[in-house]
Amino acid sequence: MSVVLPGDTVEELEGVAYTAGRVLLAPVHPHKPVLMNLQKKYTPKAGDLVIGIVTQKTVDFFKLDINGPTEAILQGTSFERATKRNKPNLNIGSVVYCMVIGDMRDFECEVSCISVDDKKGWTTNETYLGELKGPYSTLLETPLAHASCLQSEESFVLSKLGESLPYEVVVGANGRVFVNSSCAQHTIVIANCIKNSARLTLPQVDVMVKKFIAMYAGQTNTA
Repeated sequence: MSVVLPGDTVEELEGVAYTAGRVLLAPVHPHKPVLMNLQKKYTPKAGDLVIGIVTQKTVDFFKLDINGPTEAILQGTSFERATKRNKPNLNIGSVVYCMVIGDMRDFECEVSCISVDDKKGWTTNETYLGELKGPYSTLLETPLAHASCLQSEESFVLSKLGESLPYEVVVGANGRVFVNSSCAQHTIVIANCIKNSARLTLPQVDVMVKKFIAMYAGQTNTA
């Protein structure tokens, strides 16, 4: 569908565009036309689940790049059952899934890896929030509106991929997507499908996923 600018009248939406973007059928039920904001810069909001990258570490806290106007602060004890003596030792470049708990726009916001629904300690590596890692993992970026669609349980592209490939996907509200699977080839296929689906219609996404799956199957058979 069409690309629009702020103030443009959009017949499909029966209104005026509030931002620049592309009008597409939403990749989640009920698949109505929506304006996909192609913006990639994230504005922190309390309660958002985001994916950060460690840029600095001190004795007491870490600084994370969360794709926002400033870096975020993650206290070393802001993990399930962490203490000053027993806390994660993240490295520069480590990828972390966390929640925004303070969204001061002019200063560094604060994030946490503590969830009220999580009862396990960080040492189990089974907590909902925390470090993301895997031998065949990758991290990619996508427009914020697309990330919002991917977070839905009815995401079209993720549902289609799940019909053929097992995988783990974590989506941050800040436009970052962590992908992990059982082998490098699977991860490449999944990451490419997710990234390419941002600007495609549902029928195009369906064709693309089938194409990538068939391509991977062909490579496997000739290996």
